[in-house]
Amino acid sequence: ASTAPAVAEVVDTAGVLVDPDDVDAWAAAFEALSDTGSRDELIRRGTQRAEAFVPSKAVDALVALWVSCARRP
Repeated sequence: ASTAPAVAEVVDTAGVLVDPDDVDAWAAAFEALSDTGSRDELIRRGTQRAEAFVPSKAVDALVALWVSCARRP
């Protein structure tokens, strides 16, 4: 994935981050994915990272924020 700030924030450690303008880095990243162990580890991390973006968790976090704001003087 690109090292662009928003992408890097979402991907975190669940992917390989490369400069969007560096063709050689992209080639190396794709080459790294040909290794089954590396690919399987990234799949595991990606699945775990995706859990942070489940809609119900986002709603729960937003409601908790609203409640905490409502309790402030």
